[in-house]
Amino acid sequence: MCVCVRKDVFYKSLDLTRYCEEKNLEICAIQIESVINQQIILRVYRSSSGNFHQLLRLFEIMSLHRPKTEFVICGDVNIDF
Repeated sequence: MCVCVRKDVFYKSLDLTRYCEEKNLEICAIQIESVINQQIILRVYRSSSGNFHQLLRLFEIMSLHRPKTEFVICGDVNIDF
């Protein structure tokens, strides 16, 4: 899993491997900083046979909240509404 970034964009990789659990959550992230704001881009995958409640629990324990930060979450969480 990866997040691709242009060469001229300043970014920092965030290590979220401790939150990865097979079938429940695979995740990687980068933080992009600019003069105006910060963005954290999360790339997420959850297997359709994974435990949805475990996914929510893992999101709760991740301490990513930062002032003036925008979050972009993309990927496939396999939720059937």
